Amino acid sequence: MFERLFQSAHRTAERRARARSAALAARIADDVPEDVTVEPVAGGVLVSGRGLRRRAVLEPALRWPIMGARR
Repeated sequence: MFERLFQSAHRTAERRARARSAALAARIADDVPEDVTVEPVAGGVLVSGRGLRRRAVLEPALRWPIMGARR
């Protein structure tokens, strides 16, 4: 009886999570340099680029969009 309700709620939650990830990725992508890739993935957003760990520490242009998007 509750199986269909559970499946419907699960699909709705997955759809909302994908939409939220896409919106967050778009927000971050607007603020980072062009050589940094931002893409929505299952469970969140993937930010990648050459030397990204070092650059995230040294360049505020990378640090602030990522940290500010956490809200």
